Order: sequence, then structure tokens, then C-alpha cells
Amino acid sequence: MQALVLTKHQKTGFDTIALTDIAQPHPTVNQVLVRIKAAAFNPADLHIISGEMKPMSPNKVPFVLGVDGAGIVEAIGTAVRDFKVGDEVMFYTGLVWSGTVAEYLAVEASACAKKPSNWSFEQAAAAALGLLCAHLALARAQVQRGQRILVHGGGGAVGAAAIMLAHQKGVIVDTTANATDTDYLYSLGAKTVFDYKTQALNSLPQAHYDMVLDGMGGDTFLQSLPLIKKGGSIASLKVMTELGDMERMGMKVPGIFKLLMPLIFRKFTRAAAKAGIKLYGIATYQDGKTLAAVTHLAEQTAYLPRIDKAFALSEAKAALEYFAKGKPRGKVVVSIR
Repeated sequence: MQALVLTKHQKTGFDTIALTDIAQPHPTVNQVLVRIKAAAFNPADLHIISGEMKPMSPNKVPFVLGVDGAGIVEAIGTAVRDFKVGDEVMFYTGLVWSGTVAEYLAVEASACAKKPSNWSFEQAAAAALGLLCAHLALARAQVQRGQRILVHGGGGAVGAAAIMLAHQKGVIVDTTANATDTDYLYSLGAKTVFDYKTQALNSLPQAHYDMVLDGMGGDTFLQSLPLIKKGGSIASLKVMTELGDMERMGMKVPGIFKLLMPLIFRKFTRAAAKAGIKLYGIATYQDGKTLAAVTHLAEQTAYLPRIDKAFALSEAKAALEYFAKGKPRGKVVVSIR
């Protein structure tokens, strides 16, 4: 079968990535074999390529890229009970066991959810990680009906999913985004859209929000703290506060990282504590049951993930390069027919 394979980690460029013929996998007792119909790229793929996950991942090069996918079940392991041959599924593999940019993938059944019948395979592949990440952030911060939250990067996959999910909970949602996305974000349920290019964070209402969802880190994290009510919370995709999410992915966290993590993020944890803000670090792990629940909600709300551009499998490397350099307005997907 054909697959987009990483043969060596590298910080920049894609010279060690190629579309290659490799052996078709076979499912273990707890896996399903999926004939992949579509895969989507994420920022996580770039972190994987660079080798950032290498010290903690049992997945050693060469391996197939891609963590978001959708397709049709072709075979099941002997212990699998929730799926059958012919089921249309979607999944996020976690950051350890990638492999969606390929004709076939053996994936843990526990990572899979049924694909909504009215979604294309491309839409399903584009949705999984964003929905899981948004749900985890809102759940961990215990966002409640009637609260007001600020979502940074509302035009992205995680931001858009968070706006939709929070709005359905009866939460008032403001967002920072590109002004060109305003109509789209209002359609998801955003109350106010702040143009990040023209409206500095310090011009936004102070001590106004119960929670902020931060996917940027750095100065965005620090400048968001004054916007949050004392006793409120910030959920960050860039500041880690504990190792549980990584371990749920299947990562083997070195002891040195456990010691260094509090030092690496001390600037941010101290700033949040000083402001009286609860900080929740988010690292999205694979979870098929939760994916099924949030996908069902998304289907009921007529939510559809945005797709910027679709490429054929033969163009998979070009798709990755476009994703990395093209600043897409939506997900970049690979269609596999």
C-alpha cells in the first residue's frame, strides 16, 4: 500500500518524507483495520516531524504520518465488539500512534467513533482532533451555562469547535479571529468577534470572562490573564500542568522531563497563580467514546468543519507543504480513493 512516511526527524524542511510503498498492516486483538478514505493535517504533525515527541514516543522512524483520519472498517480484532466490517468511522490516533496518510491503518478500536452519515469522509477526518480538544478544554475548566468565555483563534479547528460546543451549553462566547471569518464564527454561535489584527488584547474588557481558551501561549497567555475574573480559569494548549494527558496517549515520559516541566512553564504558572486564575493544561488524547458524543452533538447542530483544500494521496507531500506554509483557512485534507 502507499503511505506518507517519515524516515528521519528534522527541524525544518520535508526532505525525509516521501510517499512510499509499504506492507499493509494487520489488526491486533483490540484494533480495527480501516481502509482510509481521508486524512487531515494538524500542527501536531509538524511537532512529530521535528522530533519534539521523539524522547517520549515508542513510535520510531520510519513511520507513517497523520493523526486524524476517516474510512471504512475492513477487518476487526478478535476482542472488538463495538464495530463491524463495513462501518464508516473517524478517529484521532493521539500523538504516539500516527499513520492516517495511507491506504490502510490498523487503529485501536477505542479511538474510533462512527462517522455521521451526512458528513463526507473529508469532513469527518477534519473534525476529530478539533472536537476532542475543544471538549476537553471546556470540560476541564468546568464551563457552565450562563458563563462568558473568550476563545482565541476562533477560525481554527479547535476554536471553531469550542465556540459551537460552548454555545450549545448556553455559554456566551466571544472570540479573537481574523475579521474575514466573522460571518462563519457568528454562525457557530459567537457573540462578539474581535479582530486580532486591529484590536490588542489589552483593549478588550478587563476581568470580564469566566474562562479563556488559549491555543497560542507566550504573550497571548500572559495578556489574557487580566481579561479573566478572579477565580476564573484559563485552559491552555501550550502550557502543561500535569502529565496525565501524555500518559493517556501512550507516551513514556522521561524522568528528567517530569523534573523540568515545572521549571519550563514556571513563568506562566506563577503569573496565573498571582492573578488568582486556575490554569488547566490540555494535551488531547485519543478517546472514541467522547468523540462519538461530541460528534453526535455537532451533527445535531449542523456544524461542519471547514476544509481549505483537498489533495489526492499522490499529492500528500505537497499537501503537507501547503499546510505548513500556506496559512490555510480551514483544514488541509488528503482524499484517498
